Amino acid sequence: SSSAMVLAAAQRFVKQLKEATNGELRLTVCTEPECPGTTASADTILLSCEAGEPSVLPTLMQEAYTLAIPPLVNADKSIRLHAPSAIGLVRGLATLTQLIATHASGASSPGQRASVAVVPVIDIDDRPAHSWRGLLIDVARLFIPMEAVLKLLPLCSAVKINVLHIH
Repeated sequence: SSSAMVLAAAQRFVKQLKEATNGELRLTVCTEPECPGTTASADTILLSCEAGEPSVLPTLMQEAYTLAIPPLVNADKSIRLHAPSAIGLVRGLATLTQLIATHASGASSPGQRASVAVVPVIDIDDRPAHSWRGLLIDVARLFIPMEAVLKLLPLCSAVKINVLHIH
């Protein structure tokens, strides 16, 4: 998908991986016409969706996704993330970020982070149970600085909250 929402989520994902692996893991984000032809391998994450940007309040089906992480002995070693819409890909990338752990044996010194990202072999077919999963912030009664509210946005995305209600 060349959706701006998906590209932003993929770039956030790459940034989080680089921070977790101390900048050693090399990933790039590009849109399909600009990407070179890739073959499915262990270092490939394939994102695919059927539609573009969702409606203002996404439906349950738009937020659904499937995530397949096969074992390395499998012929197709690529991680596959598929969704009916761009918002589903964003939710799937949030799940993939949560699954990643850094492998301690890749670090050269005890305090240094590893350069290997480890994910479990798993198949996820996820659909949210509720269409409205929100956070209410009452700035009318309790002042909250704008910087604090902006810091909440990535946290809301990480736990798949889809509505920020500011009173």
